[in-house]
Amino acid sequence: SGVAAGRRASGLYGQAGNKGAVGVRFEVEKTAICALSVHLESGQNKAAERAAQLQEILFGPPPFGRPAMPVTKHDLVVLAGDFNFRLAMPAGADLASLRKSLASGWPATAGAGGAG
Repeated sequence: SGVAAGRRASGLYGQAGNKGAVGVRFEVEKTAICALSVHLESGQNKAAERAAQLQEILFGPPPFGRPAMPVTKHDLVVLAGDFNFRLAMPAGADLASLRKSLASGWPATAGAGGAG
C-alpha cells in the first residue's frame, strides 16, 4: 500500500533532468520502504556539487509529490546509483594498507565466483 513514484531533477539547475534521482516508496506490513536510484554530477572538481545534490535528494522535498513522507523518515531506504564520487590518494600513499583495510571490511561471500 502507499505506493508512489517520482523523480527529482538536479542537473543544469534542476531544469534538464539529466542528473538527480528516481524513486519509489511503498509500505509492507506497516514498514515504510523507499528505493532511490541517483545519478549525480560528474567531474574532477565537482565534489561539492555532488554532495549538495545528494543532500537535496535525501533531505529536500520528497520526489513522490504531496502528501509524501520525507525520504529520511522511511523505515528502510535503499540508495543506489552513479554517485560519481572518487577516492583521491596523495602521492606516496600506502595503497597496500588501503587494500588490506578494504578487504578486511568486505565480507567473503560463499559461492561467489569471478575474479573481480
